[in-house]
Amino acid sequence: MIVKRSPYLVYLNLNYIEFDQYRMERLILLLHSRVVPNLSDLVLSQCRLSDEVVVPLLQFLIQYPHDLIMKRMDLSENKLTEISLTYFIEFLSLPGCTLQCLSFSNNNINSMGSMTKDHPNNILGDLLGCLKENSSLILLDLSHNMFNFSNIDHQQLESFSQNFNLKFLMLNYNQLIHNDNSAESFTVFLNLLPMSLSHFNLSCTGIDDSNIGDIYLASLKKSNLKFLNLSENSLGRESCNTLSLLLRNNSYLRNLDLTDTRISESGIRLITENIGENKTLRSLKLSRNRIGSSIVELVNSCITHNSNLRIIDLRYNAISNDVIEQINQLIGNTPLSVLFGT
Repeated sequence: MIVKRSPYLVYLNLNYIEFDQYRMERLILLLHSRVVPNLSDLVLSQCRLSDEVVVPLLQFLIQYPHDLIMKRMDLSENKLTEISLTYFIEFLSLPGCTLQCLSFSNNNINSMGSMTKDHPNNILGDLLGCLKENSSLILLDLSHNMFNFSNIDHQQLESFSQNFNLKFLMLNYNQLIHNDNSAESFTVFLNLLPMSLSHFNLSCTGIDDSNIGDIYLASLKKSNLKFLNLSENSLGRESCNTLSLLLRNNSYLRNLDLTDTRISESGIRLITENIGENKTLRSLKLSRNRIGSSIVELVNSCITHNSNLRIIDLRYNAISNDVIEQINQLIGNTPLSVLFGT
């Protein structure tokens, strides 16, 4: 435990240290004593934290918000539930909250777990609703939990749309859409995404042909959206047609991840129809799909029309050696790199 005043300590990494209530009490005492007055980054990842252990820390942050200028907290890979998140929502709602990066990835947070007769709303809506225009948060990682969009108050999503700082939003590995109610709220959410958003991860979230159109329409309105991850979703023919339109009409996107999305030869042909119209894409990931010889025409179109494209990832596809040779000949001395192999 630090005993001397350390004004230069701004980053405290306590990864892998198993915390019990005693250790948390010591940590809170350290923070409250102003021994580390300039601490801004606190990492408590993989510490086997439970709600019982972490709630006193969150209560301290709420009670003494000016003791620390906290900018980053990493609570990923613990055993936290919506109980801890409720306290964090209160902390984020405080005037003058300086937190910029928050990770709750890989916990046990269930969107519906906090719902009662007195509070029938989804806790995801409560969290998004507190991120209003004065929120300092830049990065929010909620991946690998049990969030969904059922029973979300749409007024909370309207508050979220007023946020001008959030740039990174990770919702991957949550079953966001599982019924008609959640699908409707997800559509509203996409239409109200903050204009500041630049990185959006929707990997393995239940995206399919029925809702890909909403993502397309939302992407056209967000001029700062540069990175879009749709990997590990089920994208059929309709999805590929929509992605083709996205590539033709979106002049902002830089990186598109379509890894493991079940895209077939016919899907690649649909994407190829408009990919030559895109002049901004730099990275296209198509690994772990069902792609064969049709990829030659796509690569040729990219080389001919998009001088900014640098990487096409085609690993783990059924691409023959003859096709690989054709593509390598097309690439020649261009700056494009195409990844093959397994």
